[in-house]
This record gives sequence, C-alpha cells and structure tokens, in this order.
Amino acid sequence: MENKAYEDIILKLEDELTFLKSQAHDIFMLIELAIGLCNSAMIKMRKTFFNEGIRSTDDEIYFFKYLKPRINSKLIFYIQLFDIEVKRRDASQEIQIHYLGEVLKGLHQKL
Repeated sequence: MENKAYEDIILKLEDELTFLKSQAHDIFMLIELAIGLCNSAMIKMRKTFFNEGIRSTDDEIYFFKYLKPRINSKLIFYIQLFDIEVKRRDASQEIQIHYLGEVLKGLHQKL
C-alpha cells in the first residue's frame, strides 16, 4: 500500500484545520467548516483506496485500522464539539459551568 497519497491527504487536512482554527472567530462557523473539510478528506481517502484496489488483506487492515481513523477521529471530535456547544449556548453561566462539568465527567468515565 502506498502511504504517500494517504499521508498527503491527512497532512493537508491537518494543515487546513490548523489554519481554520487560527482564523475562525465564530465557533459554529469553525465547526461547520471543519466537518466539511473532514468529510472531503474522507471522500478523497475512499476514492484513493478503491481506485488503487485492495492489493492484500494487510493493506485493507492497515487502511481501516490506522489511516481511516486519523480522519474519522477528527470528524467525531467536531461533531461532539457541535453537540456540546449547541446544548450550552443560551444558558446562564452557572448552568453552563454545571453542564460542562458533567460533560467532562462523562469523558473521564469513557477513558
């Protein structure tokens, strides 16, 4: 499996996300654009994978175990961030603090 094409897609996504974070002032705009970038990168990865064809079982395992999760994890992160931001958006500061504390407890329990 040629890793260069996949690594280029992943590195480009990481660069674009880094730039986006430095430029975005609105969290919802950042999340929306980041999800779009992740989806685009995932589509490119799939196209590259299927265009190359499955050369071996090891290549397929490597793709689904190591390469795809590097993008998918970013997509999941931004989707969860969106969910957190939507739920805390119009609440008082006290309620937001309580809500974020509960979110952190839930995340720590998953570890």
